Amino acid sequence: TRRVGEELDPEEVAERVLRGVTEGRVRTVDGNDIEVAADSICVHSDTPGAARLAETIVRKLGDNGVEVRPVGRAEQRVP
Repeated sequence: TRRVGEELDPEEVAERVLRGVTEGRVRTVDGNDIEVAADSICVHSDTPGAARLAETIVRKLGDNGVEVRPVGRAEQRVP
């Protein structure tokens, strides 16, 4: 658990995002895996280190063949 105002580890977050996008699963804070279907990823600008966090996520996704697009040009997921 992190403290309010504490910076997140960009590499750890990027790995979690990558897993969520590619496997459709994320690990909760209590250690359980849950299924997710994410069409977008949001990094809040008031999060400490937000710019570095976003850059790391975009790089990690790109390095693993995941295309990153602006929201207005994203493809909609069909259920």
